[in-house]
Parts: sequence; structure tokens; C-alpha cells
Amino acid sequence: GDKAMEMCIESFKKANEIYPLEDMRHGIVHVQITTEHVMEEMAANGIVAYIQPVFVDYDMDIAEKCVGAERVQHTYAWKKLIDMGVLCVGGSDAPVESFDILDNIYYAVTREKLKGGPEGGWLPQYKLPVDEAIRLFTSYAAKSCFYEDRLGMLKPGYLADLVVLEEDLYAVEPHHIKDVKVLRTVCGGKTVYEA
Repeated sequence: GDKAMEMCIESFKKANEIYPLEDMRHGIVHVQITTEHVMEEMAANGIVAYIQPVFVDYDMDIAEKCVGAERVQHTYAWKKLIDMGVLCVGGSDAPVESFDILDNIYYAVTREKLKGGPEGGWLPQYKLPVDEAIRLFTSYAAKSCFYEDRLGMLKPGYLADLVVLEEDLYAVEPHHIKDVKVLRTVCGGKTVYEA
């Protein structure tokens, strides 16, 4: 919640006053119920938002009951955070939730349940375009751990950690993203899984 995030932000600011570094990349995990102030402070202080899009499936049914109609408007505000310059990094929250990153990309893009609905998505103003949702789990994740010079992109000199999918996520209808199959997984240039 926002109070815990406020406390983290204040702690990060104090740590940076005592041990100043130009690029600390402290982060907060989940970043679910935010406020304008929390988002502004995260942006101003370079705090990473570690998010798990999978939570929208369940939380859309309970969030308003828990925090009220006004406060829920700042719930899972990934697009707004990114637009403000906050580095958002996707995670699966496994083993509590599924390891399936394609499901997470689906949630980030549609903001709908895995079985569908609500039509148009829950708080649709925070939907991410496909390319941004993919970056949550690739280049943004690499940057969060200072590996942006060797991971997260298909680029000469980078480690060959990648998946080969049966369909192009940019070309399929967004509701189909969750159904796309992984054909191959490559780590360090070696195939470790093949369908």
C-alpha cells in the first residue's frame, strides 16, 4: 500500500543522503495501491517499480472494496508510472502465481481476466502497448540490475538469452497473447528447451 511505499521512499532518500550514489536503482516490489505523491517521489528519486501484472485478475474484484472508489483510481498505474519516467520491471510473483510471462504480458496489455472481461479492461487508462509490456520483462528488467549493457535486447555482444514464440506478439490480437506457445528457450546461446 501507499503508506509502506512512503516509508520505503523516505528510507531510500535518507540512505542516499548518507551514502550518495548517482544511480542507486532502489526498488519497491508490487507497487499496487499508489498515490500521485508516491508516483512523483518514485520518479524524482529514480526508484524502480517491480510490478506483477498477474495480480489484476484477482485484485480487480476486491480493490475498490478495500480502498474505495477514489483511491482505486491509482491502482496498478503502470502506464502512468512509465510516462512519468519510472522504470517498471515485470515479474511473475512465482511460485505464488504462474511463471508464465505471456500471461503477464496479456494482463498488462488488456487489463482483463485470463478468462476475459471486463470489456475494455479494468482501469483501461493504464493499459500498456505490447512493446512496453514486453520491455517490462526484457530491457527494463536488465536495466534494473545494471545489466543493460549485456541483457534484455537482441544485439551484437549481448548474451543470447531469449525465447522463440510460435507467433509474433506484435501481430496477434491482444486477447490471443496468453495462448501463444514457446517453441524454444535459449540461455547463453544454448537451447535449454524445445517444444
